Amino acid sequence: KKVTFQGVYYYLAAQQARKFKDGSVSGKVRGNEIQALFQFTFNKYMTGHFLYDYFWSGDFYQAPRANGSFIRGEFMIRY
Repeated sequence: KKVTFQGVYYYLAAQQARKFKDGSVSGKVRGNEIQALFQFTFNKYMTGHFLYDYFWSGDFYQAPRANGSFIRGEFMIRY
């Protein structure tokens, strides 16, 4: 019956660069991340949510870099 949406953006950075085993040095940007959260209230006993999260890796990580997705759902019954 009731649906709410929350969108969040994160810029993730390190305080300092790091040195890799091959002698190269990383950047300070860990990456960018977005989250989309939908929360559902069906009635006073049943709620749930759906979360989608996407991460773009930055130059802090050694190549080859990989982006990532995360999806989670929850359904809760209270009594």
